Amino acid sequence: MASANTLVHEFLVSPKPSESVNQKQDNRKLNRGTGRGANYRSIHEVNFTSVAKLGLGIRQVRMANELVGAYTSDKLMQRKVETAMTFAQYGVGVAVAGPIGVAYALGDMAFRGASFEIKRSRENQVSRYIKDLSGNNARSHSRSSGVKL
Repeated sequence: MASANTLVHEFLVSPKPSESVNQKQDNRKLNRGTGRGANYRSIHEVNFTSVAKLGLGIRQVRMANELVGAYTSDKLMQRKVETAMTFAQYGVGVAVAGPIGVAYALGDMAFRGASFEIKRSRENQVSRYIKDLSGNNARSHSRSSGVKL
């Protein structure tokens, strides 16, 4: 117990639990915190400091690519480098986390694909609306033919 006046602490350490505590009622031993399997162990044996450094490096390269793309206005090359960096990120995730990295990569690709389709659909809808407003349909898809407005 701790005394508020003297700031002296007395720690009581309980003895090591008996073996019966580590067993279930049907005499099977408990896991004792060794994890759930090979994937669990391989993920937790990774040095997360090195993974964080790698992530920061990838982020710096992405930022540099964005700056170079903005400076040169070469959007095609910028997209190619961005795609390569994304696949490099997927590769690192698969190498480090195994099945969890594969699940992340598949989920991210599905999300990006769905976002692209939504964006494309919306742009097509807007372009059809603008085309209808322009009157090209009423003049056989030509600005010069038909009745003058």
